Amino acid sequence: MPDKGRGSTILWDLRDRRLIELTGGLRQLRMQMSAFLTPDRMLTSRSGSKESDVLRGILKARIIEFPSGKLISEIKMSKGLFFRATDPGFAIIRPFGGRDRSAAVELSTGLAIISDTPALDVFGRSYVAEPNAGQVGLYKIGKGLQSTVTLHK
Repeated sequence: MPDKGRGSTILWDLRDRRLIELTGGLRQLRMQMSAFLTPDRMLTSRSGSKESDVLRGILKARIIEFPSGKLISEIKMSKGLFFRATDPGFAIIRPFGGRDRSAAVELSTGLAIISDTPALDVFGRSYVAEPNAGQVGLYKIGKGLQSTVTLHK
């Protein structure tokens, strides 16, 4: 994976213990933000590309097959760093909206769940976030907060 411009990009197959050739969509990894969604799929985006609408904070992202680099789909995503969600149908973006917030974007629809804190994860139609300092909340998409647990006061 890219290391903020330092060094070369390499991909290593842990199972077969060999280097993976950067082919197809993988050739662009030197200039992209990337996150694995599943062991065989990656979400990538080129933040400085002509395909981006940087002024509006929107990036053209690609879901590519790994290790072949074959393009699976293209979607629009908000600017920020990509992280894997528990549910492979979502990606987490942090920071979101230029602040210390996060968003979980549903990759099939582009719809987002937004949290005012960095704490956010999704599985199925449920997600967890921090509704108040020291609390974890369980939410249902479209139904709101279902329950909370206080971790500390």
